[in-house]
Order: sequence, then structure tokens, then C-alpha cells
Amino acid sequence: MSTFTHNNMASMLNLQGVMMYKVIPSQENVYLKIGQPRRPSRCPYCQSSKLHSHGKGKVRKIKHGILLSGEMLVLLWQSNRFKCASCLKSFSQKPPPSLVQVEKDIV
Repeated sequence: MSTFTHNNMASMLNLQGVMMYKVIPSQENVYLKIGQPRRPSRCPYCQSSKLHSHGKGKVRKIKHGILLSGEMLVLLWQSNRFKCASCLKSFSQKPPPSLVQVEKDIV
């Protein structure tokens, strides 16, 4: 008999590559606070590995799907910000591409 673990919940909700921190139920929605456990290894501009923490970004709400109870599952993502010591540019950590689906323009 297996226990219900973080990995089981992540695979059930299709949330691989993120850490789940907190579940916040409300009247119409269920909010799930998520984040990434790793910091980036290189600057996206100059490829330097000298990065410093530069605060946090705004909390973003990502609609993920509808649960069996009829409530909407909304992911709360707060990105970490970093500053490169070489080129002095700052950037935000992006959510995994599996969470954000970009709609393509149909012509």
C-alpha cells in the first residue's frame, strides 16, 4: 500500500518540475501556491554564472483546470528575480512551459 505523496499529487495534476507549497480553498476556487526549487544556472543575456538574488516578482494566477468537485484550480506563481554580476541585467524566473500554454493565432 502506497501513501499519497507529493509525487503522486504532482503527476495527478500534471505539475512536474514545480514544488507545491500550500493549498488555499475558497468558495469558487482552490488556490495552489507553487514555485520552482532550483535557481537558474546561467544569465540568459551573457551566459555568466555569477547571479545574485534580486527580490521576488508579482504573484501571478494561472488557471489550471476544473476539479471533480466543480471548483477551478488556480495556481499561484511568484517568480524569483536575479541580477547578473557581469552584465548587470536583471531577469525573472519563468514558470515551466508545461504550465503555460501559449495560444497560437489562427489565420
